[in-house]
Amino acid sequence: MILEVERLKVESDAARTLTALDEISFAIAPGEVLAWWESGAGKSITGLAVIRLLEAAGAHRLGRGAAGGRRIDNCRTRSCGALRGRKIGVIFQDR
Repeated sequence: MILEVERLKVESDAARTLTALDEISFAIAPGEVLAWWESGAGKSITGLAVIRLLEAAGAHRLGRGAAGGRRIDNCRTRSCGALRGRKIGVIFQDR
């Protein structure tokens, strides 16, 4: 698998009372495409959570993720930074 996400949950406030994503799971194999197009479906939040860019904004992220067979949900800041842009990235819609 190119990307696997299991039980991704994002709670966006310190009290953990506002849930932005509630335990979503998906896998993308080589040659496959995953698409969401509904407004407000959680595309941007999912991308930010998968590459671990939400923690700085105070959101809490739970779940398991792997990119190219390598766990990315438990990587340290430096090793996550080495993956971003080289192995994994997000292209957000332009408004």
